[in-house]
Amino acid sequence: MKTKRKAGFTLVEIMIVVAIIGLLAGIAIPNLMQSITSARQRACAMNRLNIDGAKMRWSVEQNQPPTAVPKDEDLFGTDRYIEHKPNCPAGGGYVLNPVAEKCTCNAPKHGN
Repeated sequence: MKTKRKAGFTLVEIMIVVAIIGLLAGIAIPNLMQSITSARQRACAMNRLNIDGAKMRWSVEQNQPPTAVPKDEDLFGTDRYIEHKPNCPAGGGYVLNPVAEKCTCNAPKHGN
């Protein structure tokens, strides 16, 4: 009697592949989380920069002093400087502050 040998992977080969995948995941996941955090910080910085530009335009067009603090309805709306108030990607909130000061975010590690 002849027996045919079936092609396939042995348990040891499968375990080696799983170990390699686990090792790669262990390296990639922390880097991925750091990249997500960095992207959120950059997006928040761009949102704050856009809000500061809108504050400046509002101040010039409305003849407001640098100490004036605009309201949300002064800057955000369909007929305003920015269509809608942006949201911080990390869930923080933006504080407009006076025109002479930069907009701030209250999310941790997003700076001012």
